[in-house]
Amino acid sequence: MARSSTASERASPTPNTHMTSGRLASLKGLVYAGGAKAAGALISVVFSLVAARILGATEAGYLFLGLTLLFVGSAVFRLGFDAKLTRRYGADGIGAVANQVLSLAITASLVFASLISGAGFLFADQIATVVFAKPDMASTLGYICLALAPLTLLNTLGFAFQGVRRTVMTVFGQNLGYLMFALLGFAVLGYGGGLSLTSAQGAIILLVSVLISFVIALAIWLWQPGTQLRPHLSISRPEAISNLNLWVAMLMILTVTWSGILIGGRFVSAADLAIAAAAQRVAVLVVFVLLVCDMFVAPQYAKLFAAGDLAQMRRIARISTAAMLAVTIPLVTCLILFSDQVMGLFGNEFAAAGQVLTIFVIGQTVNVATGSVGQLLTMTQYEADYRRVTALAALVTVTLTLLLAPRFGIIGIALAATIGTITQNVVGYIAVRKRLGFFPGL
Repeated sequence: MARSSTASERASPTPNTHMTSGRLASLKGLVYAGGAKAAGALISVVFSLVAARILGATEAGYLFLGLTLLFVGSAVFRLGFDAKLTRRYGADGIGAVANQVLSLAITASLVFASLISGAGFLFADQIATVVFAKPDMASTLGYICLALAPLTLLNTLGFAFQGVRRTVMTVFGQNLGYLMFALLGFAVLGYGGGLSLTSAQGAIILLVSVLISFVIALAIWLWQPGTQLRPHLSISRPEAISNLNLWVAMLMILTVTWSGILIGGRFVSAADLAIAAAAQRVAVLVVFVLLVCDMFVAPQYAKLFAAGDLAQMRRIARISTAAMLAVTIPLVTCLILFSDQVMGLFGNEFAAAGQVLTIFVIGQTVNVATGSVGQLLTMTQYEADYRRVTALAALVTVTLTLLLAPRFGIIGIALAATIGTITQNVVGYIAVRKRLGFFPGL
C-alpha cells in the first residue's frame, strides 16, 4: 500500500518551487528596476524639454551647461566611492564594514565638495567669462555651485541604496528626485504662474530641489535597520589605491560623456549648446535599458565573483546583453527615422538638429551592444583595467573635440563624443574577455 504523505512533507517546498520563487523574485526586481530607471531617464528628457520651451534656446543653453557641470561635479566629488559602495553593500549587506565605507564617503565628499563649490560660487563671474566665454551665465553658475555638495551626498546615498537593492531609492538618489521636484517647479512657475523665467532662476529651482531630495533620501536611509553614520576620514592604503582607480575611471567616463558640452561649449553659441545638450539627453533614452541592467546586475556580479562563480556571471552577462539589444533596436530605429521631429519637440530652434541626435544615438547603441563592461570590471576588482580603458577613451574624446568643435560646431561635438563612447566600450569589451574569459555579448 502506498505511503501517504505527511503534513510536513506536503508543506515542504520542492527544489522546483525554490527555483520558481527565485526566478519570480528576480523578475519582480527587474520590473521594479526597469520602471524606476525608465522614470529617471524620462524625467531627464521631459525636464530638458520643458526648460527649453520655457527659457528659449539661449537661456536654456546656460542652464543645460550648468546642469552638466552639476552632474559632472557631483560625480567628481564622490571620489570613486560609487562602485565601492555598491560592491560592499551588494556583497555584505548592511553591516559595520559597509556603514564605515559610507560614513567615509559622505565625510570626504562633503569636505571636498564644500571647498571647491564654495570657491566656484565666489568666482562664478571669472569662471563664466574666462573658462566658458559666456559672462551672462555667471549668476546661473553661482547657484549651480551651491547645489554641488548636497547633490554629491544625494548621489552617494543612491549608490548605497543600489547595493542593498532598493531600486526606487537608487534612481531617486541618482537623478529622479531632484529633477522631479525641479520639473514641478518649472511647471508651476513657468506655466501655472506665467512667469518669464531666466536660467539663473532655473538654477535656484534646481538648488532647492536637490536640498529637498537629499533630506528625503537621508531620512529613508537612516530609517533602515542597522544603518549608522559616523563621520571620519581614515582609510587604509589598499582601499585608497582602489578608490583612486575607481575615481580616475569615473573622471575618464565623465570626460568621454560630457567633454563635448563642457569643452566644445566654448566654441559654439549658447543656443547651439542647448541643441547639443538636448540631443545628448534624448540619446540617453537608448541606454536606459543598460542603466537598468547595471543597477540590477552589479550587486550580483560582486557576489558571484566573491563566490568564484564565473560561469553564472557569464550566463547573466550574455542573456542581459541579448535582452537589452532586443529592447533597444526598435527605439533606435524610431529615433533615427524621426530625429527632426523628436528634436522639434524642444522648440522651433531645435527642429533642424536631427543629424546631431542621430550621431549621439549611434554611439549609445554601441554602448548597449557591448553590454555591462564597466560593471563587469569594477565589480570584479579590475578597477585598474577599467581606468586604462576609460583613460584611452577620454584622450580620444578630448582630442577630437578640440579638433572638430571649432570647425564643425555641434556636429563636431557629437562626433567626438560618439567616437569616444565607441572606443570606451569596444576596448572594455576586449578587457572583459582578457580578465574574465568571456565576451559579455557572445
